[in-house]
Amino acid sequence: MGSRNSPLAARLGALAVLLGGCTSEYTLYEISNPSVCEHSCDVVLNNTQDNSTAYTEQLGFAVEIAAWGQSGLFNYTVDKNQRTVGAGAPYYVAAGVPGTGRVWMNRTNMGSGNLNTTAPTWLLNPPNASVRELGYALLASDVRSGRTLSIPQPNNAMELRPVAYGEEMLVGAPGSYDNVGAIEWYENQGSDQNGWQRGGELRPAGGLAGERFGAAIAAPHTLDARYPDDVSTQPPAWIAVGAPGRSRVYLYMVIPSAAQPFTLLQTINGPAGTGFGTRLAIADFNLDGMMDLAVGGPSASGGAGRVYLFTGQVGFTPVNPNSMVTLAPSGAAAAGGEFGFSLAAGFLRRNDGARPGLAVGAPGMDYNGSRDVGALCQYQFTGATGAPLQVAWQRCDRNPTPVADDRYAHAVAVGNFFGSNGTQGTTGSCAAGEEVAVGIPGEDHTSLLPAVINAGAVKIIPAGLDGAEVAASGGMVLWGTRSNQLFGRALAADFVQRTVHEDLAIGSPLYNGNRGSFSLSQARSPGGASDPLSGTWTSTDSGGQPFDVSVLWDSGAGTLTVTMLEDARMRATRNGQTCEVFFTPVDFTGTYEIGTLPWITTAATHTERIEIPVPPYGNVEADLTFNANTGRFTMNIDERAGILAGMNNDCAIIGDPFVFTRLAPNTCE
Repeated sequence: MGSRNSPLAARLGALAVLLGGCTSEYTLYEISNPSVCEHSCDVVLNNTQDNSTAYTEQLGFAVEIAAWGQSGLFNYTVDKNQRTVGAGAPYYVAAGVPGTGRVWMNRTNMGSGNLNTTAPTWLLNPPNASVRELGYALLASDVRSGRTLSIPQPNNAMELRPVAYGEEMLVGAPGSYDNVGAIEWYENQGSDQNGWQRGGELRPAGGLAGERFGAAIAAPHTLDARYPDDVSTQPPAWIAVGAPGRSRVYLYMVIPSAAQPFTLLQTINGPAGTGFGTRLAIADFNLDGMMDLAVGGPSASGGAGRVYLFTGQVGFTPVNPNSMVTLAPSGAAAAGGEFGFSLAAGFLRRNDGARPGLAVGAPGMDYNGSRDVGALCQYQFTGATGAPLQVAWQRCDRNPTPVADDRYAHAVAVGNFFGSNGTQGTTGSCAAGEEVAVGIPGEDHTSLLPAVINAGAVKIIPAGLDGAEVAASGGMVLWGTRSNQLFGRALAADFVQRTVHEDLAIGSPLYNGNRGSFSLSQARSPGGASDPLSGTWTSTDSGGQPFDVSVLWDSGAGTLTVTMLEDARMRATRNGQTCEVFFTPVDFTGTYEIGTLPWITTAATHTERIEIPVPPYGNVEADLTFNANTGRFTMNIDERAGILAGMNNDCAIIGDPFVFTRLAPNTCE
């Protein structure tokens, strides 16, 4: 079998080979004839932030996407239309001290999905020289949304209400304080001017030198802010922090209103020398209403690797430490495979969209004499509350194009990247699964002449009848373009552009001589006229600003789903003055829910009555019409119905009727 001491493995910072135990083993195998969902959306690289500084800081060693927003006079929840991409540079040299680290925070344009490539919007710097490797791991999580402020109300009264500017960035710095480790966390201040400011530091009580606390951080994936269906972010009940040098995981309760929002609930000690805590994933795998914990230990059993699963439980401690189940690949092919080096939770099977599964990377797996070819495993589980999880379904597939040192599945992410599958999905048999993005940082780009060695690649594997099904062809491949770039070393999935597709942040830490870079992907429709309704439509609101909606037509069900993709203003005036209803100005700005409507045909002009909720006031009623002759939607507000019935008779909504034209068709089914 191949050695773990290959040059590429060393450059990627693989953990040392240590000994450990195992419990249950599952066989590595291949499915040679996958049946995958067809898709016609292309996932492409949108743009890249190159590091033009003189520092060999390995920018992109870790990446994350954070929701953030601005709090206005009456807007006391996060503006979900904002995203910031964070990229860790843990080997940045600050004040002459090597390896201090920092994080670049880059504001995105949600209309285009572009990064601001001129410069990072903000830099998160360590508070002192004892903080080392800042940016080694990143987690965006809303740990401060429970704060309350006195907010002026429309009746001029002051009311104490919760305030959420969005998610905070939790930054792992495992080299801090003689490798004890730490997490520095930075608060979103809700404005461009204030940006992100350091909120505090989290260090392990009784920490030991060498435990590397903060090498991995995780929160329940279902609580990550999603776009466009989540109005605001929300705090997780608890987060997990890995300390693989000590084979330990710490679980902290989140109390947003506290000055220090983290309270230690539980520590879990794994088998010594396994790298227990190198990777973490949290999800309700057995659907009992409580979150379960998956812990990667890629150094276990001589580097074969293990994944340890703990069942969630009722009580003050989140998981049952006595319910541990161990996953491991079996056979000679698994030796040195580093199974558990990467983890991601998500909906992997299109025939079971309600139960999250676990994707596990084994980037060090050898094949047919070639070292570090890599493999991807997928699992689903059952089990009673408090009882050990049981494997209900599993598959493990090697790299379909096995080449030495590829390190296939060095990073994994799960999301609705094509837009036709997944929990945000559209219609048809492919609407209940998500795709798996697999980082292959050692892949050679042989399509270029001359070939680019170790450029790296990311393969997006489509959902199939039995999970994300690996094949040599199919799916989408994104490529690095420079030798030793290690494109795909780190991945993060979230909604960035205002579409129903998720996007990928991709790290390339060795780009341009270890300076590093990070990129954003984007799903794009190739167009087509087979469906004249589905796609992105745009109109202009009462303030003269454009706003977009997503339209998805289900011909089988005869329904139309309309989703607002950004805020819009609805204002009524009379003789130039703003109208009022019960002393409340009719001047509302928000992302209003429209929902799913009956819509049998696209061939004829059709109208449906809709109710648009405007919390906390009530509903606005309107007629939504598709004109088959002009190919446009119109939304005509009824000023005599719903909450608007209380206005003066000559009050009118500015810009009504709202006329929508299609920006881009959606042919992703």
